[in-house]
Amino acid sequence: NVKSGEILATKRAATKGSSGTTVTGKQVSARDGSDIPLPAGQNTEIIENGTAIISTANGYVVWKESKIGVDTVYRVKGDVNMNVGNIHFIGTVEIDGDVREGFRVISGENVIINGGIENATIRAEKNIEVKYGIRGKRSYIYAKGDLKSKFIENTIVEVKGDVIVSDSIIHSNVDAGGNVI
Repeated sequence: NVKSGEILATKRAATKGSSGTTVTGKQVSARDGSDIPLPAGQNTEIIENGTAIISTANGYVVWKESKIGVDTVYRVKGDVNMNVGNIHFIGTVEIDGDVREGFRVISGENVIINGGIENATIRAEKNIEVKYGIRGKRSYIYAKGDLKSKFIENTIVEVKGDVIVSDSIIHSNVDAGGNVI
């Protein structure tokens, strides 16, 4: 996680090269170092007369197309399970699969789950969207915004906004600051 304004990279001035000697005693002349531009990418800015790159957004550092950048969405291609582990990210988290039993996803913004939730903890500073449903006696869902899901079963839900469910809510404790639809 990096925050907006955080320094991601700095560069030092090019130095003079120093001559050397080969193992056979032959002199080798050195080339002086050359100045190169900092490779600033997406969501970054060069500051301090071209000697540092800072983040201009909250997210995580990426190396794309030979440039340092910051991505604001953390994408998981598959399930949140033992291969991925728990997620604690400053920005939006998007998961292509399910969040499996016992795992936690904590986001400083939104959580988008293109699968379902099974006995897991999900916390978001904004909204949570679950394409399928939420199931499990140990599932806990908290959002400062809205929650959208197909169904909620055996789950504790605390939402400051609205809870929008397309099918059903069964055996769950749902506390909404807005409406339950």
